[in-house]
This record gives sequence, structure tokens and C-alpha cells, in this order.
Amino acid sequence: MILVIGAGASGLMAARDLLASGREVLVLEAAPRIGGRIHTTRSGSTHAGGSKSSVEFPYSVEAGAEFVHGDLPLTFELLTAAGIKAIPTEGQFYRSNEGQWQKENIRVKGWDKVMERMASLDEDMAVADFLSAYFGGGENERLRWAVRRFAEGYDLADIHFASTKALYREWSRDEGTQYHVDGGYGKMIDWIASEIEGMGGKIVLSAPAVAVEWAPGIVRVVTSDGRIFQGTAALITVPLGVLQAGDAGVALPIADTNVEPHRSGGPVRNGLTFDPAIPEYIQAFHALGYGSVIKLLLHFSEPFWEKEAPGLGFLISDQNLPTWWTVSGKPNLLTGWFAGPRTIPYQGKPDPELIHLGLESLAKIFHVSIAELHDQLLTYRVDDWSQDPYSLGAYSYEKVGEKPFRQILHTPVENTIFFAGEALYEGEHTPGTVEAALATGRKAAETILAAWL
Repeated sequence: MILVIGAGASGLMAARDLLASGREVLVLEAAPRIGGRIHTTRSGSTHAGGSKSSVEFPYSVEAGAEFVHGDLPLTFELLTAAGIKAIPTEGQFYRSNEGQWQKENIRVKGWDKVMERMASLDEDMAVADFLSAYFGGGENERLRWAVRRFAEGYDLADIHFASTKALYREWSRDEGTQYHVDGGYGKMIDWIASEIEGMGGKIVLSAPAVAVEWAPGIVRVVTSDGRIFQGTAALITVPLGVLQAGDAGVALPIADTNVEPHRSGGPVRNGLTFDPAIPEYIQAFHALGYGSVIKLLLHFSEPFWEKEAPGLGFLISDQNLPTWWTVSGKPNLLTGWFAGPRTIPYQGKPDPELIHLGLESLAKIFHVSIAELHDQLLTYRVDDWSQDPYSLGAYSYEKVGEKPFRQILHTPVENTIFFAGEALYEGEHTPGTVEAALATGRKAAETILAAWL
């Protein structure tokens, strides 16, 4: 029996491949749903009558992962097999800075010089050090601001640690067409789960793993309610934030594992512990970069943005909540995106405060009153991924010097404990994505099969 911890894209992909090769597989998922940082839902809220109440969006929305960044092989392999369409994104790109509008995706002046200098670096360095060394001075203030905003907003990166060379590789890559999954990424995840169950695999929900007790060829996984699952090997696919939150390798006694999976006021940060300890791997967890996102989904009574931004598809602004987009086929929906270290002061804030932040930004961008936007807001949803107890963040970015640590995590512990997840991706496509998670799940399954022939 192979235990897979985590029913996100990586864990489910690995479980499907292992089952297809004749292995017995049990998937343990902490949450009461599958998907992990993929969460397609219709659940929202409203302030009808002055008090918050639950209400559904008129269509499915993506609370987590949303875009397919190009013609990605594994993603399209699964979508094709499941009979699910990928819909190209539509709409006009806009940029709004200091009240000025642009209708083209044009970088700020000097961006090409930044990319050229990035490409010429002999030694890697943190982005903050790179900007200080090559683009200092008052004349480059706007350029430094733009680079920082993009690194934080797209890659969730802390520029004091983020690898300049890694960002150059990513930013110079042409992703091609961007897509939405018809019906949401959740449809693809549900299809993989049905494949797993059809091959005799089992997925256990609401089973937060808190301790992994192991010896070569034997694994015992203890959940927060004291249940014990045993196998010959374990594949750990939980998000990097959970691995980083774990104790420094000292296992919790079973009697102490009855912890609530979620408490109001903040996430539980128990993470995973290992007995015997695996300190080299614990160190590797902390060497990798991991960022967070606050995502707002706002359904209005009418598309007020059409007056100033007709045909809006994607908007980048200089406001506190800077990035917004629409989704084809989902009228009157705006998605707001606030990411990276700048979210830290807002993490854990109540929904009304974050909704106000979003509406305040929209009011300044589109020159309307916040009261007017409140009146038009029908349904909303706030997802602060730093507060999700089973993710503790959104996705990874590469720090300077982290590659040797990723290699450690690609190396099995006594052919008994294996790791996978988007944070371990080293392929040619965009990191920090569903495709990255799927690829590492497949690679981990291949490694397990090779070890257990």
C-alpha cells in the first residue's frame, strides 16, 4: 500500500499513475474536499439587509488556481481525456497608472534594459540586490517599482530573496495563449478522482496528517483525530507552506494530535512532523520560496467598468489592490488579485475590510464612488490563501541558491518517503502552476515505481 498525502493536482496525478501500474493506493486529504489550491465553487456571500449571509454565484468561480498558461502537455492530456474544453481568454488589456490609461500591454520605459541585464548576469543574485546594483538612482525609481510589482504580483516573490536568473527564465518565456477551463479546474480534478476510484483507489477526506512515523519499507501516518494509516511508502504532496510549518523533525505523540483543523482568527500551523527526524529535508523545505495571495471575486449588477474600459479583459493598476480581470461567459464578474509580501499586513483581516480595500481601489481606478459600488455588489467571495490551514499560502517562487535543496527533496528518504508538488518543479513550463504540480506528481510516481520494482 502506497499512501499519498494530499489530494491536490500533484497527489491525484501520482495516485492515478501508480494505480494504472498495478499498485495499491490510499490518498489522505486534510480538507473535506479534493483539489487543494484548486477550488471551483459557486459559494459566496452577500450583505443583503446589512448582515452577511451565504449566497451562490450564478456560475462557478475559481477561488484558487484559474488559468492554463499556454498549451501545456499534461493539462491538455487530462482535459482531452476527460472531454473538457479549454477556452482562450478574451478581452482588452488595460493599464491604469496615476489616472492615465493605456490599452496595450506595454512595459514601463527601460524594461528591455532590465531584461538584457538579467540575461547577462554571470552570478545569480536577489532581485533587490540586482536592482540596487544596476538600476539605482532617482531616474530609475519608476522602473524599480514596476519590476518589484511584477515579481510580487505574478510570482509572489520577496525580491530580497528571489532569484534574478529564475525570474529572467520565466519572464523571457512566451507562454502563448492563456485559457480558462470550461466549468473550472474542479471538473478536471473530479475526473482524475473518478479515475482513481474506478481503478480501486480510495480517497479519505477530512484526514489531516500531522505525523509521519517511518522505518525503511514501513510508514505510519497519524491524523489529527488519532487515526493511523499504514503502508510501505508515502508520497508527501502537501503545499510547501505546510511543510515549512512543521516541527523541526520531532514527532508529536499520538495523544497530542487531537487538534482542530481550523480555528477562527487564524490557521492551525501544526504542519507535518517526522519520526525519525529528517533534518536535511526540513532544512530544504525552508530554503524554498513560498508566497501568498488574497483573491476577491465580485459579482455586480452591471459592468460599470465598460464606460472607461470597454471590452475589459485584464487590468493592472497602481492601486492597493492592483490587478483585476473578467472571465468570458461570466457576466458582471470582476476578479481582484493581491499577492506577495505586500499582502502580509492584510492577511487574516475580516472579509468586509478586504472587500472595502477592493472597492476602494476600483473606485479610484474607474472614478466612481465606493457607495455606488457597494450598491451594485450582489455577491462576493474572499480567499486569503495564507489563512487556509491546509495550504498556508498560494504557490512557490525560486530563491537564490535553492536548487540543491530541491534536489534533496527529489531524493527519496530510504525509498520510503517521497515528495512532490509544484514547489519541486524543474521543467520548461511556468512554475507555480497546476501543470507544475501535475508534472511533479507524474515524476514522483515514476520514481516510486522504479524503487519498488
